[in-house]
Amino acid sequence: MDTQLVVPSFLFVILGAVGLIISVSGIAHTFMEGLHAVCLLMLVFGLILLPAALLKGGFPQSGRFLIYFLEAGIVFAGLFLILFMVTS
Repeated sequence: MDTQLVVPSFLFVILGAVGLIISVSGIAHTFMEGLHAVCLLMLVFGLILLPAALLKGGFPQSGRFLIYFLEAGIVFAGLFLILFMVTS
């Protein structure tokens, strides 16, 4: 696991999801002018980097790495649920 890559990827995922929710929910109309595309790009970039960071060097065997892996699974499940609710 590459810990220097985990934190930025989590940050990209969280900021992208929050920005996407704000832009689609209609809180601010200026977000629909193009900020939603930037937020979606950040979300996708984070989703690409996160598995690469967590699985670098093989599947985690110790408890600490397994906790990171489970946190990433919870984040993915929550994001897919949020994106499903937003797009429905």
